[in-house]
Amino acid sequence: MTLSEAADTVSRVTSSAAHPCSPPLPPIDGDGASGFRARRAAAVLCTLLVAAAGSGCSVRKLAVKSLASTLGDASTVFARDDDPELIADALPFALKTTEALIAEVPGHRGLLLSACQGFTLYGYAFVEVEAERAALAELDYRRSEALRQRALGLYRRARDYCLEALESLDPGVSERLRRTPENALGPVFDRQVELLYWTGAAWGAAIAVALDQPEMVADLPAVRVLLERALELDPDFGQGAVHDAMIILEAVPETMGGSLERAREHFDRVVALTGGQRAGTFVTWAQKVAVQQQDRQLYRRMLERALAVDLEALPDERLANRINQRRAQLLLDNESAYFLDDPPAEDPP
Repeated sequence: MTLSEAADTVSRVTSSAAHPCSPPLPPIDGDGASGFRARRAAAVLCTLLVAAAGSGCSVRKLAVKSLASTLGDASTVFARDDDPELIADALPFALKTTEALIAEVPGHRGLLLSACQGFTLYGYAFVEVEAERAALAELDYRRSEALRQRALGLYRRARDYCLEALESLDPGVSERLRRTPENALGPVFDRQVELLYWTGAAWGAAIAVALDQPEMVADLPAVRVLLERALELDPDFGQGAVHDAMIILEAVPETMGGSLERAREHFDRVVALTGGQRAGTFVTWAQKVAVQQQDRQLYRRMLERALAVDLEALPDERLANRINQRRAQLLLDNESAYFLDDPPAEDPP
């Protein structure tokens, strides 16, 4: 299909109003993957022009919805990149574009989920991790605290977008999750594993950086309910993404409902599903279990396994693995910050 043909297709869809997509555009030769890219490019270009033309509310919303569906694929493009600095520069624009689209089509679950995912990713990869670096490598605790508060704000925003998506399916569910979480999720969510997971992930991330705020910690049962429901519906979702999140929940003290045995089961399942090629799993075990047990050897083994992960083994997790390998190195370089005892003396040569 040529770019002109693609434009004509969009024209027919929006034929009730004149818009800049109606004139034929220069053809692009090729079919297959290149043809698909041409069709996608034409559709995106035309919908953008329609939206900008402001040729009527219904046409504008149709254009925005079409663009929203196209932008939904962007998360995969980001996740497969191996240049964190490039993504750090690009992601804010993508997030604000998503928010602008949400303002045009309120309640669009795809956009709300994309916003939740994006703000969670940005908060973790480029704000919370930087707060950790400021505290450990730079000893700049004031900057670290400012970054931590910023991360909390981003996680809350992410959580609220996901909760809005949940509300579109079942009004009142947000309040029930806070008051009676064990009875909050009805059958309407049985096909919403991804939404359940990301709501729990964003909410849990917010709690993790706000452990000094009792009103935030009080929501921990809601996070557990969300993740356990996702786990029940699809135990292997995202190659063990829910199991990864459950490691953090189960690594808390038993007085808070944790269980090291269950944490180990989740850890083993993630390793099996990913072939041991998810760096974040090992970083989590080092921070949440090895530090709690004050086991330096376990700490080092886990972080060394994270550093040994092959970035090409899981292409869809290339960005996350790159970021978590950097974290692993940072934690190794600052090991003494997490342990009360002195490191064992090295054997003489």
